[in-house]
Amino acid sequence: MRTKIFVCSNSGINYTSHSNNISALPVIIKFNEEEEYVDYLDAISEAYFNRVKHSEYKPSIIPIDKERLLDYINNAIHAKYDQIVFILSSKEFIDTIDIINDAIKDFTIPINIIETNAICYPLASMAIEADRLLNKLGVDIETVENKIKLMNKQYNIYIYSSNKDAKTVNASMKFADESILPSEGGDIYTFNGELNKMDKKLKLKFDDMISMFNKDIGNDDVIPFILCNSKDSLYNDLLEVELLKIFGNLKYIKKFPIPSGIGNKFGSYSCAIGYTKFEKD
Repeated sequence: MRTKIFVCSNSGINYTSHSNNISALPVIIKFNEEEEYVDYLDAISEAYFNRVKHSEYKPSIIPIDKERLLDYINNAIHAKYDQIVFILSSKEFIDTIDIINDAIKDFTIPINIIETNAICYPLASMAIEADRLLNKLGVDIETVENKIKLMNKQYNIYIYSSNKDAKTVNASMKFADESILPSEGGDIYTFNGELNKMDKKLKLKFDDMISMFNKDIGNDDVIPFILCNSKDSLYNDLLEVELLKIFGNLKYIKKFPIPSGIGNKFGSYSCAIGYTKFEKD
């Protein structure tokens, strides 16, 4: 049985390797009545961040409309898929359940909805795992739901939110012998299904985010990753240097763009580190 999997674009699935069985269900980036973009299709993550950096207004992130959603479903049916699975992102960032339920009510093809509390790479990993289980191993949907329920509990993301990018020591061009420093005055958030902002009264700094991450993983076997607002952000180098100190067996750390629907909450210069800790079969 061939299964089409739609996962929210808040997963950043378009920035990871995946099979054609998986497609992003995009959120809509709305600046005003005249200007809106379909996530990734009209504006990739970096273009979104560049647009926001030069805008006086913060856009709204809204769900895909019913008409577009129906097109996605009909295209999957025309492609001869036997069933469809929607894997949704955390409602903290977007809520699409009502629109999907309304759109699917008149279809006879089996359609399942799996709600998660996840975003970014952890959510993309869930879709990739669902594809492996359904399309390669041919397991039943209940097994997939149970696996994703487990994966929901095995990740954490640390977000550094600032109104400035990282900087070099002399605040100009970066040279090989220069140090990179984070901007000052940022906020630190954690997200593992619930969004928590670290209390500024604790006087936390960028380095504290690395320390909290390191303490969190302990001796567990995890897959670390970096989320960035731009491929040219100095935070990429800064974060990789710190994570390679922790994961001495790795030569590099996986990096992914922050999806527009996530970056919109934390600002144009936000960056993040996280891990996934998935059970093996």
